[in-house]
Amino acid sequence: MHKIDLRKTKKILIKLSFKVAQRTFISFLVLFFIFLFISGVIFYKYGYLIANQEVEIYTKQIQINDKMYNQFLEYYIQRKNTFNLTEVKEYSNPFKP
Repeated sequence: MHKIDLRKTKKILIKLSFKVAQRTFISFLVLFFIFLFISGVIFYKYGYLIANQEVEIYTKQIQINDKMYNQFLEYYIQRKNTFNLTEVKEYSNPFKP
């Protein structure tokens, strides 16, 4: 198993950072084109390919379970009535003596 010498790695990284700093414009261009390529791939995958796909038409009709629908309506009406009752109720002001 290889051991990584941290001092050598640190020296290499420092030398590399100085080389990149000396050639800032070229480093900028290289990074710019790398990110441009990556963003182009992402656009192609999630924009262009999706926009040019044909949409499947779903022909099966939706069926609603009447029993569950009625239970939902009852629950909804009960919640609505409870909410409307809270508007009428007056609460005491805890900041008045």
